[in-house]
Amino acid sequence: PFLAILAFRLSRLELPMVPLGADDLRRDTSTVDSLAVLRQAGRADQFLTGLVSGTAAAVAFAAVLLSASDVTGQVLAGVLALILLLRARLYAGRGQRGALLIGGVAGLVALAASIAVELSPTARLLALAIPAAAIAAIVFVLSEWLPGRRLAPPWGRAADLLEGALVLAVVPLALAVMGVYGAIKDLTS
Repeated sequence: PFLAILAFRLSRLELPMVPLGADDLRRDTSTVDSLAVLRQAGRADQFLTGLVSGTAAAVAFAAVLLSASDVTGQVLAGVLALILLLRARLYAGRGQRGALLIGGVAGLVALAASIAVELSPTARLLALAIPAAAIAAIVFVLSEWLPGRRLAPPWGRAADLLEGALVLAVVPLALAVMGVYGAIKDLTS
């Protein structure tokens, strides 16, 4: 959430003075250099794309590394990948949204591959083919249904709540992956 503010500050885009009353509005004779504002807004968008891409790459790399660990690490990898996918809905820029989607998909693919390695060949085929077919069908249906339509506010709110729950789940999962709970258990025993 702080990346947009940071990009705004890095681009040195200035906020206009907001009039406090009618007298301030009447006295306002300032002009705006529209070309400079457009240039700085473009720079802010580039900064935001870079910041979002770097964050998405770091989280995706962590998810890929965690997917090769134990079950708790795999759960954390899945949670991180889902957070990236859900966060992508909030960005309008192609670069920003693309980076988050690619990072989320990379985390889920790494997780699926690490789980599939432990299965027999037949189970591996079923474990990868069935979810892949289901995801492809969902993406196809959404790509046909969503263009030109807006989601109802309850769906957006549900996505916000799910994302919030996943973000809150990161802390206890990270503590479990680091072994903090085991260390506390050993100290109290």
